[in-house]
Amino acid sequence: MSDERDARDAATTPKPPRTPEKTLVHRLAQPKSADELVALVPKTILLTEHAEGASAMARAEVLDHFSVMFWIANDCCWSQETTWVFVPMAFVVIFFTHNVWASRNDANEFRHALAVFFWLVGANSCWVWMDFYGSVYALEVWCVICFATSVLIEAAQLTVLAVPAMNNAGEVDTQDVTDAFQAIAILSWAAHDLTVFLYYNLSSVSQDYCRVAWWILGAVIVFQVSYYLYLQIKIYRARPESSGVDYALALFAWSIGCIFWEFGDFYATDHQDPEPVFRPPRHVDNFRWWSFWIIVIGALPLAVWCVRHSLNILAWSKKNR
Repeated sequence: MSDERDARDAATTPKPPRTPEKTLVHRLAQPKSADELVALVPKTILLTEHAEGASAMARAEVLDHFSVMFWIANDCCWSQETTWVFVPMAFVVIFFTHNVWASRNDANEFRHALAVFFWLVGANSCWVWMDFYGSVYALEVWCVICFATSVLIEAAQLTVLAVPAMNNAGEVDTQDVTDAFQAIAILSWAAHDLTVFLYYNLSSVSQDYCRVAWWILGAVIVFQVSYYLYLQIKIYRARPESSGVDYALALFAWSIGCIFWEFGDFYATDHQDPEPVFRPPRHVDNFRWWSFWIIVIGALPLAVWCVRHSLNILAWSKKNR
């Protein structure tokens, strides 16, 4: 009888709530090791063919670094309104088109790659073209569609990630953290560029709403790139052989520089003409000039990495002929 009573009491005693194995806050605030810290770092926007081993990771890192370097060169040339912009833009189109094909076997990464493709290749490249050769209504509509498609893809990705997290009572998988961060980053930038693009194609009343959206999205972007740089610095301190700080610094400077550039276009429109970059600007509020140097200085470590790696590749090629 006592055994039956004990079993009955055990069955009726409420069980304590299940404690999540590791929540998002714990993962971000208290990584146990350098390996766990690395796992939390959001994946970069560009990928390579899926393969096993360190060599595949090394190839992905090389493509990441070079693609962002061309991307930054594209915006530097664009800010100075030089037709040389089409040289780095061609490489940007090649890299990110390749990314869509390379990620075709991974549903999550394919969605990210497709969103970036619509954002950078579909919309931004057409925007650059129209800045130099005049606006075309059909291309303006195409840019809006591409920006909006990128936003919708990443919004859907966030929804896909959010539903399992809500059902798992707070448990968060590291892969989901990185995917969510990447989705928010791409969504924020695509929405930001859409806002800036619409600013130049709407009435003055609608431009006020664009400015409000620009401030909000700009704050989100600054937080994201600051957090990414912070994580990479922590990884560098744990693993001095890592090369992520130069990459994160370039992204940080590029983001700040773009926001400076747009701030000038919004609030100091009379003094935003391109000026010789190796001479002081005629007007101190020429944010386009300051933007160029913010981006260039922040990208210098990444440029050094790319040059050094290019020389290593050339030396290896000559040695193996």
